[in-house]
Amino acid sequence: MELPWRNNEPDVSCIPAGTYTADLIESDKHGTVYELRGVPQRTDIQIHSANFASQLKGCLAPGKKIDTFKGGKRGVTFSKVTLGMLMERMGGDEEIQVCVHPLA
Repeated sequence: MELPWRNNEPDVSCIPAGTYTADLIESDKHGTVYELRGVPQRTDIQIHSANFASQLKGCLAPGKKIDTFKGGKRGVTFSKVTLGMLMERMGGDEEIQVCVHPLA
């Protein structure tokens, strides 16, 4: 899950589709996560757990599926579990391809 495209503006836009290097890091806020390097005009782009786009500031959040939650708010399910599965499969620093799929 990502934010909608808003001209690649920091904190409010998804990142451009592309291939980026994902480094395994320790984030003060999110624990062990992947941080993407080489994102044009952006820094501190992480892949971390979140259920709603409103919890993101330009980062990406994995999820099992898109669903509608209480109150009609859309988001992704099982983000922490899915992040764990992603980390297990990747295992370390990797190159990944990001396709734009915003969810606001």
